[in-house]
Amino acid sequence: MYFCHSDENDPTVVELWSTRRLQFEPKGWMYDMRGTLRSAIMRLQPRDNTTMHAVYSSLCQDVCDLENILLYNVGTGVFKSICDSGFLIERSFKEVPPPDHDKKNIYKHHHLYKVVHQTQKPIEWQMGLILAMWEDIPVRISSASKPHDFWYAMKRYNFIALSTGLHAGYLASK
Repeated sequence: MYFCHSDENDPTVVELWSTRRLQFEPKGWMYDMRGTLRSAIMRLQPRDNTTMHAVYSSLCQDVCDLENILLYNVGTGVFKSICDSGFLIERSFKEVPPPDHDKKNIYKHHHLYKVVHQTQKPIEWQMGLILAMWEDIPVRISSASKPHDFWYAMKRYNFIALSTGLHAGYLASK
């Protein structure tokens, strides 16, 4: 079960609530959910000096890749027009807020896609110890983009390691 919301009067926000996390190559109702989400994202309208801010929220502690949930499993080609200037993705372990119209159903997963100014700062995580930084990574999103393309770009360009120790826990990136 899912609910996708976009408002033609505000072409800068898309939200998806779901009882299950979007999987790679979904089947059945999840396939329909992905199609609905893709259509809504393609209607987002970027403006000058904007980029995409996406947040995945769930209390679930399953091991998962954030970029897969928010980008790759949706289909990277739908983000081309709104990610020309980059993107910001975040993971939130907060309880999923119910949609305004449906307080009865319990949705365990929430996607938020929003067109924001390029200077948007993360809202779901707090700065802690910086383990590594990347700057000026050339990233082009297309329907042929794969997660390893982004990881390879991160490996090649302006990587600065600030810690040599092992880290146990969650990581955040911006």
